[in-house]
Amino acid sequence: MGIGAGQTGWFKRRTFLEARSGTLIRSWLSWGGSFPPQADQERRWRVTTRNSVWRWNDMRDQRRNRKVPLEQFMEGWLLWGNFAPRTVQWYREVFLHFVKWVRASGQEGVLGDLDPQLARRWQLSLQQAGRSVNTVRGYLATVKSFARYLADEGITRDGHQQALNLLDGVKVPKLPRSRPVTYRDAEIEAILDGINPKHQYGARNLALIRVMLDGGLRLNETVGLRLEDVDWTTGRLHVRGQTAKRHKERDTFVGKRTLLELRRYIEGYRPAQNRHPELFLDQDGAPLSTRAVQCMLARLRTKLGLTRLTAHQFRRTWATNYRKLGVGDLYDLQQQGGWEDLSVPLRFYVDVSGSTEGKTSVMDRWEEEARKRARGGGVSRSVAPEPGGSRPRSAPVRKEPK
Repeated sequence: MGIGAGQTGWFKRRTFLEARSGTLIRSWLSWGGSFPPQADQERRWRVTTRNSVWRWNDMRDQRRNRKVPLEQFMEGWLLWGNFAPRTVQWYREVFLHFVKWVRASGQEGVLGDLDPQLARRWQLSLQQAGRSVNTVRGYLATVKSFARYLADEGITRDGHQQALNLLDGVKVPKLPRSRPVTYRDAEIEAILDGINPKHQYGARNLALIRVMLDGGLRLNETVGLRLEDVDWTTGRLHVRGQTAKRHKERDTFVGKRTLLELRRYIEGYRPAQNRHPELFLDQDGAPLSTRAVQCMLARLRTKLGLTRLTAHQFRRTWATNYRKLGVGDLYDLQQQGGWEDLSVPLRFYVDVSGSTEGKTSVMDRWEEEARKRARGGGVSRSVAPEPGGSRPRSAPVRKEPK
């Protein structure tokens, strides 16, 4: 059957709606089902079509400046996040790589192109290029942070003028579960014994490594320690916000031997006449840099024949020994380590998968405590009820000698 003159405009509108939303026109066909023959029905359909298109536009996010290039929002985003300098550098490099990929894939690289499908296609391209899971997670976290900035600043809104995070539904890939890489006891002894404490640089390096192994400081926090940050009575080390991750100040503690090595370095080898307040200095009397520590560890690794020797592995070893040796509970570990989420040290830092030989179980410990209570004051202990019984029986109470 051909299309009449009165139905031509309706057919064009039907084709337009099918291109915009197949679901919308199919829902109408299931409701009405045929071409409207009368003129009044066509007028009603014209109004319905116009309102439907309006509703379709309302369902889409109301992005201001849809044709603005994505990189024009970059500097505002980096200032909004209050990121550390190295994080700013990393985010800028990754974001420019993302924009370059968007334009290489045939799109304009403007705000209107940003959506979950684009982020997932980028993730697929990274995985196909052989990027590791950690790299893909870091790249996706970058663009998700950018999307949060757009929503927080009101640049992207939904149909109800509410803030809309365009990439809220994009999930980063999960990391494979693995044990943290830590130093064994024999390796720690080899590292400490491999440093000459009677030399200027040896005394400094020994004190620095012991601070990381005993206090759990990050590399940047260690080289940023000042003389006044050390409490020589209690062993407390104050980590300043300028050097701490996310600018979170905290206190951690070191033991007597570490304090002894620090004092021996300061009194015997650290330049006395120096205007720098930092605790660790280089050969020129300037504050020790993180790069200098990394070079020192690389030379020590070659000397000892180790496969890996990094400052962050000292921090993992500290966290593992903190729990394994019973120095404190998990919440003490979280406070002294400076983690916001307790799952981070549990997943990536603490390895307590040692030998379980000779360890007591929960019920062994419970029964031991119950025996102590019974011996101490004749406290009755409830036992399990007999089969068919409704109330538990009490164990006989031991009488105290008169």
